[in-house]
Amino acid sequence: MHTQNFMTKYSMKNRFLPIKSITTIMSQAKGVFVYPFSILLILVALSSCKKDNKVGGELQPDSDKVSGNVVDTFSIRAKTVKVDSVRSDEGFRSLLGEYYDPVFGPTKASLFLQYRPSQVQVDFGDPNNLTLDSLVMSLPFTVGTSYYGRNSLRANNLDRVSFKIYRATTNVFASDSVYSNGTIRSTSGVKQFTYDENNPVGEATIYTPNAQDTLEIGSNTEPPQLRIKLDSTFGQQLLTAGAGVYDNQLAFIQYLNGLVIVPEDNNYFLDAGQIMFIDPESSFNRMTMHYRIDDGAGQNAETYEFVLNDSSSYFNLYEHDYSMAPFQMNLDDYEGGREKLYLQAMGGTRVTLEIPHIENFFDDFEGGVIINRAELLLPVEQNDGYNRIAQLSIGQFDSSRTLFTIPDAVEGTSHLDGFYDTTNTRYRFNVTRYVQNLFLNYESGENAKFEVALLASGEGVNATRSVLAGYDPTSGAKPKMKIIYTPVN
Repeated sequence: MHTQNFMTKYSMKNRFLPIKSITTIMSQAKGVFVYPFSILLILVALSSCKKDNKVGGELQPDSDKVSGNVVDTFSIRAKTVKVDSVRSDEGFRSLLGEYYDPVFGPTKASLFLQYRPSQVQVDFGDPNNLTLDSLVMSLPFTVGTSYYGRNSLRANNLDRVSFKIYRATTNVFASDSVYSNGTIRSTSGVKQFTYDENNPVGEATIYTPNAQDTLEIGSNTEPPQLRIKLDSTFGQQLLTAGAGVYDNQLAFIQYLNGLVIVPEDNNYFLDAGQIMFIDPESSFNRMTMHYRIDDGAGQNAETYEFVLNDSSSYFNLYEHDYSMAPFQMNLDDYEGGREKLYLQAMGGTRVTLEIPHIENFFDDFEGGVIINRAELLLPVEQNDGYNRIAQLSIGQFDSSRTLFTIPDAVEGTSHLDGFYDTTNTRYRFNVTRYVQNLFLNYESGENAKFEVALLASGEGVNATRSVLAGYDPTSGAKPKMKIIYTPVN
């Protein structure tokens, strides 16, 4: 039927639709890939269309034994690129801490938390009869992996860490999109996050952070956590702020929009420190106010909690100091990518990789070509005691240089891959559909440039990094594109 050619072209060229940037998809929704339901309907409809054999639209399923002609001699070039920022709000975990990476240099993660009243319409009574005992912030570690640093660290004996806590001076809401450089985007516009850096409301040095052992708090057993005692003056202000502040949630966040925890004065040497993973959804993530009420007959001890609820905003601010990094002088420079390529999460660095002359390969197929399998192989050059990025993501650029997922990502990770292969010390991507699309673009006279970005999966909530082999190293393996194909005569 007349629709077959159209469906073939559409299914291969436009299966991937520009839904969201890859960074947002990977960092949000608790690490789950999210595609609009309407897109899934389109994909199901397109899969029912028969494909025209002329252009080789048929792709062999991953489960089939792949055979055909093989070519793996493509010229590749790549470069390390510094990231401006990544989306860092409302992730499934929050990062906090600082460490001195021997390759990438100092890295810092600050954390904003918007605690809200556990109960509203509360009247603590006459301020003259109220005395604060303590105000304590509890920051529970995530279950499982609870930090990132050198491998010699033990979960129950992390490096010393110092913090200061500040009041936010910018209104932030859970509906806002917040980025790791402090940019806040909302329906009302764009603004920059700020806090009162001259007046900390708390500071602490934790000499032996313990991410493994439970704590006995009163008569309760609580999960491993950081505990920070805040300034008593600040706590007294919360206690005596007046009933109006506690009338409702909005009234309170207008009084106290949130607190930012900033690692400061650590002065780490090489390999020292760590980035800790905090659970923002734990019921133990809270501020607890201990106070006494003088009722004339005696002092009555009471407690009140400030919690993170569904309306709370929380996000990370990330800082990287690349002044001493080996790639500092060669950022965004293909010449600098010859020996090594550098990937770091937390809005650090990505890699841009291209195959400049893939059109020369397409020139040989006037009748069309079936791409049976196209694999991008990325050797790792790293043996320094730091865990590598467990999984990379790959994206393509549109005409405005916005980053999007490639068509192969729609098939899921079992097809796309991107996981670190410990046996072969490399990453592998299945880019079959992406390369087939490039051929269709080439055949129709459109742009057929192979250019992708490589980045850490979930880089907004990920602290890891990897060093890849450069595209033209003086020794050792280098990135390779391997295509198995069948010409259509």
